[in-house]
Amino acid sequence: MTRYAEVRQVLMDPRFNRSSLHAADAPPLLVVPNLLDSPDGLLNQDGTAHQLLRGPRAPAPSGGRSPRRAAAG
Repeated sequence: MTRYAEVRQVLMDPRFNRSSLHAADAPPLLVVPNLLDSPDGLLNQDGTAHQLLRGPRAPAPSGGRSPRRAAAG
């Protein structure tokens, strides 16, 4: 559907509504997993659980110090 009239017809049709996007038999909206949907994801964790997920990361190139602290010695 590429023509204005076709797009307008679909957008005005009551069968095409946002609630149908979340129906039980609706196809997934994304091909890749949505990070915000995962209750175990970093973005959906608080407190200790968030810190445990965030902890295993590579150190900053400055050895973990801010540029100001690195310049201070």
